[in-house]
Amino acid sequence: MADLGSSHAVGGAILAGGSSTRMGTHKAFIQIDGSTMIERCASALSDSGVSPIVAVGGPAGKLVSLGIQCTPDMWPGEGPLGGVITALDSVSTEIVVVLSCDLLQPSARAISETIDALAGHDLAVPLCDGEAQWLHSAWRHRVLGAITTEFEEGARSIRSAVSDLSVNFFDGHDPDDYRDADYPSDLP
Repeated sequence: MADLGSSHAVGGAILAGGSSTRMGTHKAFIQIDGSTMIERCASALSDSGVSPIVAVGGPAGKLVSLGIQCTPDMWPGEGPLGGVITALDSVSTEIVVVLSCDLLQPSARAISETIDALAGHDLAVPLCDGEAQWLHSAWRHRVLGAITTEFEEGARSIRSAVSDLSVNFFDGHDPDDYRDADYPSDLP
């Protein structure tokens, strides 16, 4: 677990509400090495000491059957920013880790590094090959109002919604920790 001390409660959310049109099937339920992608994400979050963990969006019945608490996306079809807002609204811990459900090798170590990188910032986002990994991030709950206002004023990209926040972009140690699967050819 990240070394945040007992005063920092850390919850987690897995975004599972996307349409998965490029994959052709719901990504969250694709099996890799005997477990679904969303179970792998939940396990990595749990192994890093994150609790509670909730899935945002996706078919509630299937998620519950896997033992994953879920909440409906407040803005289905509006992109990941709406999912992040729903995550912060649904998980009331001081810090919320947000992951996409389609990570190929979710890592407790990488999650802990992301939490540690939050330090005094509003948001921590790893960089992988120079690209911001917005859906492997750690957020301070206190930013909920600010990003909700941005969303209500028309922002749909996470990047534009956080332009006034203190964001720590940091170099992730292993690019494999952040790789996701968009197409069947991306799967192992």
